[in-house]
Amino acid sequence: MQYAESAQSVKDLVIAAGRTAARPVSWREGSRPGKGQSGFKRMYARFVALRIRPAGRGIRKTSDGPEPPERWLLAE
Repeated sequence: MQYAESAQSVKDLVIAAGRTAARPVSWREGSRPGKGQSGFKRMYARFVALRIRPAGRGIRKTSDGPEPPERWLLAE
């Protein structure tokens, strides 16, 4: 099976998505003092979520269709 496009690195995919694709996500209060409910700052980072078709022989063998399955790529 041949891919329609050549393989790209994860870094290139995330850069191509652009800054506007990144969304801030907070997940818990950290250990640094702040104005949070418990007196600590919330931890957060910016993440990009992209739908991709991963390359690799193992992925292609497990696919039932003509194209490799889509997967989510989460990158900080």
